[in-house]
Amino acid sequence: MKGLLCGVIYIALFMIFAFNIPLLNMVALVAMPLPIVYFTAIFGPRPGMVLTAAVGLLGTIATLNPLAAFAFAVIGYVLGYAQHKRRKGAELLLATIVASFVFLSTAYILLTAVTDLSVLQFVRESLQETQQLLSELGMESYDKAFIEEYVQLIESLMTFLLLLMAAAYAFMVYGAATMLFKRVDLPYHKLPKFREWAFPRFFLWFYFSLLLLSFLPFEPGSYMAAVTQTGINLVSVLLIIQGVSLLFVYLQAKRLAKGVSVFIIIMVVISLLLVPFLLWAMKMIGVLDMVLRIRDRMKL
Repeated sequence: MKGLLCGVIYIALFMIFAFNIPLLNMVALVAMPLPIVYFTAIFGPRPGMVLTAAVGLLGTIATLNPLAAFAFAVIGYVLGYAQHKRRKGAELLLATIVASFVFLSTAYILLTAVTDLSVLQFVRESLQETQQLLSELGMESYDKAFIEEYVQLIESLMTFLLLLMAAAYAFMVYGAATMLFKRVDLPYHKLPKFREWAFPRFFLWFYFSLLLLSFLPFEPGSYMAAVTQTGINLVSVLLIIQGVSLLFVYLQAKRLAKGVSVFIIIMVVISLLLVPFLLWAMKMIGVLDMVLRIRDRMKL
């Protein structure tokens, strides 16, 4: 009975999303995996797999879009399976990120291969239209070389951008799932506190290895160039997170008032978003913490 109810809820949410009902479609986007998460976490992998296959087939019949119909169900199944196995909070989140990234990347590849739609072509055409408009207004505009360089930059960052979007979506789904777990009194492992987020030194050596690779004469847009740049960007994000996490440790060690700490954190985040140099500085702080384990000395 619960399987039927979860299936009906999933299909209802999927139809709201598929027919693009304003505002509700955004809620459905995040809520869609939750019925599968709940059912799989409670009843285990085999019943969860059956429900995932059933709602995926029904969604495909209703919309003729098998990728979307199965994607959200499989993401829910992966998270629900990890929860059923009582995995740690970080493992729950990582599993959701990986599943989201696989389907998002697949959707992007199919979109560019099967249709004439292309993100890069859209960017190129938008820049060309802006260039033409500025020229008509008698204002200085960028040349064709700049447009091609910018498009190549976007192309090299595409995998990284897809990963960021998958991570953002996974965080929202994971957050909604934890609220569901609390609501139904289902025990789960929480993510560690942000000040405890610290990554192993392996990532630092991986980062330096990628930097060395980046000096090799890879052809722009090639597979190796894209993999190297994506790896550098990904590890850079981890280093920045490590640096910000160290700031949390420092604020706790100073035992500042909670309001003062919150204000400092908000100002730091805003500054990082507005001043690119500060991102580099925070990344260097993350490098130093990864090498010297500064946080361990602060905790003494």
